[in-house]
Amino acid sequence: IDRKDKEKGVQILENSYYKGFGELLNDKLKGAEESGQDLWDFFTLENGRTLAVTCKKEAFKTDDGGYLGKLRSHLYLLDVETRKTVTLTTGEFHEISPEWSPDGATIVFVSKRGADFDRHENWEIHAVEAKAGGAVRQVTRNDRADCSPDFNSRPSFSPDGRSILCVQGGPQSLIYYAVHQAVVVPAEGGQTRALAPALDRNTTQTRWS
Repeated sequence: IDRKDKEKGVQILENSYYKGFGELLNDKLKGAEESGQDLWDFFTLENGRTLAVTCKKEAFKTDDGGYLGKLRSHLYLLDVETRKTVTLTTGEFHEISPEWSPDGATIVFVSKRGADFDRHENWEIHAVEAKAGGAVRQVTRNDRADCSPDFNSRPSFSPDGRSILCVQGGPQSLIYYAVHQAVVVPAEGGQTRALAPALDRNTTQTRWS
């Protein structure tokens, strides 16, 4: 939900598949608004009870905007029944595009980290245990954009939970002229493997069958 849509954000959610979710988060959104946050993204387990929620926090500047402060996007768990939230990530970096593992024990997400992270597009996949104080680990390690938000794709676990599918950009020197490829990486971390390296067209919205 964009900041410009924050006034109607609750209504949008109530009219979606997650009927009533906006009403449930109303109090959370009010508190978030007081601290300069917006609801940005969410993903739910199949039982519909627990959701991974991202609250958007703004970076220092955008090409078509102005200086936006030092607010960041972080991940939270929300129990739909108890309405209690658990903070999963904190710090100086954005965490976006959460996705549950098949066993519900882990959430993968996308983040840019390191010094001057707003000056590059080296998005990497990370994972965090879906519990309070859960450990965060890095899954991909390369100089390319893995599941950049510009690719309209999020990381996706294989049905057995052993691999992660994502869309990967090209070398940083090619910026947005590089081809976006579908790649897989071991869920525990390692090298990515292109599924169709000879394809000369961009890939997007990848999912497992």
